[in-house]
Amino acid sequence: MGLDLAACQQALQENPIRVVCLVSPNSPTGNSITQAEWQWARSLPPDVLVIVDEAYYEFSRQTVAAEVIDRPHWVVLRTFSK
Repeated sequence: MGLDLAACQQALQENPIRVVCLVSPNSPTGNSITQAEWQWARSLPPDVLVIVDEAYYEFSRQTVAAEVIDRPHWVVLRTFSK
C-alpha cells in the first residue's frame, strides 16, 4: 500500500505542513516509492522540507541523493537500521 496522494495534497492545502518524510524502501514492507509518489514529492513547494530516508539503500540500490543539488529543500538520509 502506498501514499494516498489525494489525501496528502488535501492535507497540504488545509494545514500548515512544513515537513514531509518519505522512506524508501519502506520498512517492513520493502515497498519503494512509486513514480507517482516521487512526482508528487517533486511538486512540493520550496517552503516544505522533504526528508527522504534511504536506510535500506544497500537493499534497494535506488537513491535520489543527486536531486538535492536542484532541490535545496530536500534532505536525503541513510539512517541506521537493526
